[in-house]
Amino acid sequence: MAVERRTTKAGRVRWYARYYDPAGREHAKVFDTRRAAETFLADERAALRSATWIDPRAGQTTLDALWSRYESEQLPHRRPTTRQNYRAAWRNVSSALGNYPVGRLRHSDVQRFVTGLDKGPDTVRMAHRVLALVLDYGVANRVLAANVAKGVVLPPASTPRDRILTSTELLSLAQAVGPAGRGQVLTMGLAGLRWSEVAALKAGAVQLEARRLHVVTAATEAGGRVHLGPPKSKTSRRFVALPRLLAEDLRIRVRGRPADALVFPAPGGGVDRIGNFRRRVRWDQALSDAGLADVTPHDLRRTFGSLARSAGADLRYIQKAMGHSSITTTSRIYAHLYDTELDAVADALDKITEGSTS
Repeated sequence: MAVERRTTKAGRVRWYARYYDPAGREHAKVFDTRRAAETFLADERAALRSATWIDPRAGQTTLDALWSRYESEQLPHRRPTTRQNYRAAWRNVSSALGNYPVGRLRHSDVQRFVTGLDKGPDTVRMAHRVLALVLDYGVANRVLAANVAKGVVLPPASTPRDRILTSTELLSLAQAVGPAGRGQVLTMGLAGLRWSEVAALKAGAVQLEARRLHVVTAATEAGGRVHLGPPKSKTSRRFVALPRLLAEDLRIRVRGRPADALVFPAPGGGVDRIGNFRRRVRWDQALSDAGLADVTPHDLRRTFGSLARSAGADLRYIQKAMGHSSITTTSRIYAHLYDTELDAVADALDKITEGSTS
């Protein structure tokens, strides 16, 4: 490393700070004063010693180019639906920031992008999440020094749907969809499985003597294809208790079938798809016949959480049974179920205070 004094043709004195990177490549930067050049070299020397040095040329890498590296190295390890969702999210990033050199990207640029993205809050939050992951990847690979997406103000997450059925409504819907859909409706509504877990459920996972379902596989749709693989997260691999009504329905379906047979296959064989299921059972008509409206199959999973809570289940049991990775998720979705308990506490306090005031 050295500082060289040079005089331009115009007679101006300039100071060149020269140094070599870990690969032996020479770099130089020009300054107006010797002190500025020496300060710069001292900073570069410290960065090289601490292994935090960033090649200045790396800063010219565009965000789209960095995403391409991330996509090829990191996305293959993700679930098919996650890969699909990340790519969709990046299209929102790319349209606004894709040509940005990463070395020029500032926190304020990311904040303007987030604020100006004219999409729903969940779409905005996902776009920011993927951008932050790509920038984290860039930091880890010494393409940039810091993740400027951290600390950006995001729109609040959208409020979860609270369309929850009563037990009577659930059973009415199971009756209305008929034999072609009764088992799926009950499995979602009485065991809390996601559709992807219902579609992938195999006979060997139905443990009738123990009254348990072992959730170990999920069927996800991505790119027009169905992929069988592990559930959404580690906590989604779980055992779920079987109410007798559901156990009896499943007993008929798995009797005499091999362990690897699907419990709810498509009519022609293979994995059933949610769109085909809804058309086959005439979902909207079944809702009408049951006196219901605006109900999705996923609402049946939430119905399970509500019914379990009403039956006295602790929130942590509901978290485990539904495969939520965080108790925060469970409490956010089912916080309203504690309203009746507030009344019970108030009534109990009334009884206590009545005795002291009489």
